[in-house]
Amino acid sequence: MRPRLRRRPGGAPARRLQRRLTAPGGAPAEYDRLVELRRALLLFATVLILAALVSTIANPPQRGGEETVATTPAPAPSASSGSTATTPVPLTVTFPAGGRALSREIEQGQAAAVLVEVAAAAEVAIPSLGLTGTAEPLTPARFDVLVDQPGEHEIIVSPASGSPPSVPAGTLRVVAPS
Repeated sequence: MRPRLRRRPGGAPARRLQRRLTAPGGAPAEYDRLVELRRALLLFATVLILAALVSTIANPPQRGGEETVATTPAPAPSASSGSTATTPVPLTVTFPAGGRALSREIEQGQAAAVLVEVAAAAEVAIPSLGLTGTAEPLTPARFDVLVDQPGEHEIIVSPASGSPPSVPAGTLRVVAPS
């Protein structure tokens, strides 16, 4: 049977613990670094929570000031006995993808939404009106037009890939009202 050895204070296990807690040269030990990190995180969290509380308690800034703008209501439309004024209903004109170039007509002064469908991503232009837009297979190019002069306006489709070159999708003809 072996005799039991007593451990002295400051013996081997205590020395290992002391070495672990103290780095050579008196630098902070690993434990001290962890405590400092924990304190820094706790301080950061506290500041963040306080900032959130202050922002929820503080009044939002007033927008627009105290000024009030007096507006006069628009006069109600009244029907005269001799003539009836009607607002033209916007018209939708569609140029489908592929196929041959079509010609569509609208009346001079008629508000219209021109939709140009494409088979692949492309840029669509109506050069004579100075309008350009992009289109994809599920999203046609849309142009809101109100032309007050009669004439013909060619619609050109330029594929995003660059080939084939630009092709006419159709012509928008604006005619005098009948």
